[in-house]
Amino acid sequence: ALKACEDFAVEELRDVLRALFPHTSKELKDLYPQHDGRRSVYASVSEMEAHWARSADPSDPRVRDAHCHEAVMWFIHHLPMGKQQELAQHLVLTDLGLPEEKPETAKAKARRCYTNYKELYNITCGPCDGVAGPYSGDDDKYFTPVDCVVVAQPHEIPEKERVQARLPAQFSVDVVGGSDRFGRTTNPIHDQLPGPVAKIYGQIHGRWFMDAKPGADLWMLRHDTTYASVTENGIPIPFIAPHVSEIHAQTAAQRASNSTGPMVSLIDGMPSWLPGGCTCIPDPVGVPDITGAEAKGMGEMQYMGRIKLPNLEYLNQPIELDHWADWFFHIFMDVNKSVPHYGKAPSRLASAYAGTAVYANWVFADPKVSDPEVWHRGIPTSPQKVGPDKGKFCMNAKKVDFCNNISQQTFPPQGEPAPSHVVGGSPLASDSSRLGLPFF
Repeated sequence: ALKACEDFAVEELRDVLRALFPHTSKELKDLYPQHDGRRSVYASVSEMEAHWARSADPSDPRVRDAHCHEAVMWFIHHLPMGKQQELAQHLVLTDLGLPEEKPETAKAKARRCYTNYKELYNITCGPCDGVAGPYSGDDDKYFTPVDCVVVAQPHEIPEKERVQARLPAQFSVDVVGGSDRFGRTTNPIHDQLPGPVAKIYGQIHGRWFMDAKPGADLWMLRHDTTYASVTENGIPIPFIAPHVSEIHAQTAAQRASNSTGPMVSLIDGMPSWLPGGCTCIPDPVGVPDITGAEAKGMGEMQYMGRIKLPNLEYLNQPIELDHWADWFFHIFMDVNKSVPHYGKAPSRLASAYAGTAVYANWVFADPKVSDPEVWHRGIPTSPQKVGPDKGKFCMNAKKVDFCNNISQQTFPPQGEPAPSHVVGGSPLASDSSRLGLPFF
């Protein structure tokens, strides 16, 4: 049985953790090194309880949320499949982050085939699974798969001939076209944004900016997106074509502590004095470690095989791609050595509920060199006159400290280096390493 995280009391979640711990697999836990958010932190239940007593105040709502993430992470990553099935029969579990329902049709697999489906459902994703395509709602009846032809299975392409998954540390690039879900997620069962807002879909175009140099004290990511053909979970919304920007910031200290940092969302055209034009929430995923500077990153993506798309969407041309995936995230590298971004950046990215995109015109440089205002452009310059955050420039929707004073003068935040060592077992640690991949 499942229930929402906010419906649990802290002690109920602790009972779940106590029940799960004795069934965790040492072999599975040993797979994750100390820098990985999925690592095992406690040697025993008594050590876990002692940590709670020292530094996890049950009255702090963040502790409840952290326990929810911890329970889900243990269930998915530390329990063998047989034990998962056994415990799911009698434990009440949080639905936060749990995998969606098993894909039962070829169409469903074309939209969503996560690499952890092998351990969850004994499903092996093929070269054309998870490629996705245009979609306008959560239900697969609102999804149109792109035509995909298998060129070769993984074992048929020698490793030295595969075009490795890559994203540069600094870049700007055109999003020629794609599909997007306003409430980007891996699982629509548990949306962070309000239901109707989260389920807004649109055909998109725009631009993507990134500055995540290895070792830097601050990483930044921005998407400028124009939505067209907007729907609310498959139902058309006429006369609307919003322009939305999302600016993500994460310091080295936040990365080290598994804090995802702030995400500022801007809706162009709304009067600045009204709430909603600028909203700050804890970032669902954080800024991705695209170069693998602090985690293994793309170096451990699974090679899915080589495919041909006879008609690449939005560019309307055939293309041959090497397909890579990690969890929900799929990246497609052009095998044509004559394209300028060969071996440096993808031609296409895809996921089931976090968007698809086709890219062109890559610029491999620090975005703020040519666009000095890129990281704060669009944040209101006059405060809200009504609403719960009256007097502020940007709503603090989740009432977190790092969203409390967002303005063009205060954002992005100052970089903060990671501490020389990180104390394990933080009550706020979550499974963010599994989410540390681009939403696009």
